[in-house]
Formats: sequence, C-alpha cells, structure tokens
Amino acid sequence: MEIPIRKTVVKLARKLGMAVLISVLALVTYALWLFVQDHADFEENRAQRVARVEADRARFRAELSTVSQKTNVATAMLDTQKQRAVQVQKLIKSLHELDPGALERIMGDKEQQAAYDARVERAAVMQTETQTKIVELQREVVVGEQTRAELTRKLDELDHEESQLKTENYAAAHYLRIAWNEGRVLFYTVFFAYLFGWVVVAAGLYYGWAQLAAKGRAVQLRKTDVTMPVIGECSLSLEHMLWPGERLWVRRRFIQSADSVLTRRVRLFPDWSRPLSWIACGACRLIELRNERSDGERQVVFANMNDPFAELAVVEIPEGGSFVVRAGFVMGMIADIGRRPVIRRHWRLWSWQSWVSGQFGYCEFYGPCRLVVSCVSTLSGETLNSPDETKPESRRAVLAGVVGFSPQLALHPVRTESFWRYCQRRTPLFDLLVTGTGAYLTREVDARGSDGFKQCVLKPFGL
Repeated sequence: MEIPIRKTVVKLARKLGMAVLISVLALVTYALWLFVQDHADFEENRAQRVARVEADRARFRAELSTVSQKTNVATAMLDTQKQRAVQVQKLIKSLHELDPGALERIMGDKEQQAAYDARVERAAVMQTETQTKIVELQREVVVGEQTRAELTRKLDELDHEESQLKTENYAAAHYLRIAWNEGRVLFYTVFFAYLFGWVVVAAGLYYGWAQLAAKGRAVQLRKTDVTMPVIGECSLSLEHMLWPGERLWVRRRFIQSADSVLTRRVRLFPDWSRPLSWIACGACRLIELRNERSDGERQVVFANMNDPFAELAVVEIPEGGSFVVRAGFVMGMIADIGRRPVIRRHWRLWSWQSWVSGQFGYCEFYGPCRLVVSCVSTLSGETLNSPDETKPESRRAVLAGVVGFSPQLALHPVRTESFWRYCQRRTPLFDLLVTGTGAYLTREVDARGSDGFKQCVLKPFGL
C-alpha cells in the first residue's frame, strides 16, 4: 500500500515542480520581451522611470490636496447643516406646542391663525431643504474620502516603486519585477493551466463531446446477413495448406517456408483497379505460390520475418460471405487459380463513427477466399450470435483495436466507462460497441489506442 501512495506523492510533486518551472520560464520570457521592447539602456530607462514616478507623485499630491480641501469644506458644511437641522427640529416642536386647537381655530382671530400656519409651513420647508443638503454633503464626503484613500494608496505605491528604482542596480531584477507586476496573471494562468488544464479539457470531452458523438448512428455496411467468416487460431507462426487448384499471394517477409513443388511467381498487385492504394499499404511485388498439382495439399508456413512477436491469423471467407478489413493488415490471400479477388470499397463520410474513429473508407473482401491477417500485437477473434433480432448481442471493444469485422455488424462509438481512467490517459475516450450477428478480429493496443504514423495516414482510407 505504501508504494502506490509514494508513487502518487512523487508524481504530484513532480507535476507541481514542472508547473512552477514552466510558469517561471513564462515569467522570464515576458521579462526578456520587456527588455527587448525597451530601446534605451538600463540606466537611462531607470532614470526615465524615476522621472515619470516623480511626476505622477507630484500630480497625485496636488490632486490629494485639492480633494482634501473639498472634503474638509464639505465636512464643515455638513456639521453646520446638522446643527441647523437640530434647531429646525426644535422650532417645529415649539410650534406644535403653540397649536391653538380646533376650537380656537373656529372662534379665534383669523389673522393670528394665518400667521401661525405660515410659520409652520416655512419651518417644514426649512427642514426638507436641510435634510436634502445633509444627504448631498454626506455623499460628497464619502466620495471625497474614497478618492483620498485611493490617491494615498497610489502615492504609497509610487513611493515604494521610487525606492526600488533608486536601490535596484541590476537589470535582471528590474525587468523580473516589472514582469511580475504586469504579468502575474500570466504566471498564475500558466501554473494552474498546467496543473488542472487537462482535467478541465478531459471533463469537457468526456461529458460533452463524447455524449454528443455517442448519439450518432452506427456504421453498418450491409443490412442483410451474409455467411459468417471463420477466424482461425492466432499465433506467431502459422502452418497452412494450399489445396490443388489454389494460389497464394503473400508479402515477401511473411513467407517462412513453402513446399518446393509449389510454382513460384511474382505478382505486382492483387488487382489493377487501385494500384496506388496497394503501393501505399505495401501490398506490391507479392510472391505468388500455386498448387498446380493434383496429388494433394502443400504446406506453407507464415511468420513475420522482420518482427518475431507479430501475430497472424487466417480468416476463411466462404462462398456468399465477406469480411471488412483494413488492407494494411492483409498480408496474404488464398483463392482458386484464375479467380480474381473481389474487393469493394465503402465510404461513410457522414457518420459519427467515422469521424470519431478517423476512418471513412472500408475495404470489403468477398469469398470464397482466405485472408492472412497480421499486426505487430496480439490478435483475437470474436463471434457474436443474436438469435433474437429484438435483443441483439453486443460487446465492447477498443475503438482502435478492431482490425476487421463482418459487414452486417453495427459499429457504434460509445463513451469509455471510467472518467478517471481516461483522465489518467489509461484508456481512450471512445470504445466501440459491436452489435448483431457476425465475427470480428481485434488487436491489442496501448493505453491510448494510438496507431503509428503510417497507420494514421492510411486509416482514413481504410488501408
């Protein structure tokens, strides 16, 4: 238990150190850019900055003096208005005490009552004006105090900057300080982007793009069922028989040995309808072996002479059957002498599965024939049987691991089951859901399901 925890801690510490290193490099790069942007030398630039700081400080001090005077005047006026408001409040209170009452208003002197009402009205107007003036002065005092505090802060910053400029004797320290003051947001952005950027991107792809792509229609090259091919044993070396009247086209490096009585020739291409495709996938200048004798089968041993760990499998396609496989994995083809291979190309440009997998072309090989399939990793053949059409059998497979499949199978991209395994780059974003009745051939891939450069170039064309 201690070893995984220690590995995790070491990994996090290494990532944190790398994030700090990259952020520091970004900061240094920005400092160098500032240095290049300055046309004057360091001393001249520092003198210019000191002069600018002194000018800004003088300007801010003048503004601070003006604002302080206005604020002090407003404060004094506010105190005066508050005193006046107290006096007006006392006057209104005394007037209310002198109110003659309802009976006196009916029986008393009308002129005295009119004079009393006028005094009350003037007192109310004075109270309203005083309260309005107090509110305006309070607002003016608050704005003045805020402005004074902001100007004081700026003056403190300018004093600090001037002190640094006068004591700073090295250009590197000067530009690094300027870069930090102006580009600290860049530092933090690079730091957190390196630490958590991939998690954010992975979450967007996993919960956004992957869900959207999984809603697309599956790739199915043929609606009707065809005769199912038979995938033979997968091995590093295969012994196979050529029956009388059969011929074999095979790439040179995949022949380990062959019966000496077989007629040997050179076949430039499997067929002449698409020579550029065969040249691109390396299926040119093939060895043709013919069993033209009628006294029994002849043995041929297949193995990859350049890579002893590459596995091979023979896929037998019966009459009326077919198998879809990338041509780059087909190392040999066995068929009757005089029978031309039937290969059909399918294109699926408007399918989500094609855009997700990066493969838009598919090569379908028709039987009767036998295909020798090989790749540089472990091969495995799978068979699906779905007697009930309403509940077809389905299996998950690695998206990049499917080498070949029956054309009636439906291939649908689905999101990988674990987000954290994808976030840790242990699995690809998409798996392939194979549904229906048929057979398919898979290969082992690395954790991310990546192909080599040549395979990546040929894969979109189904080669």
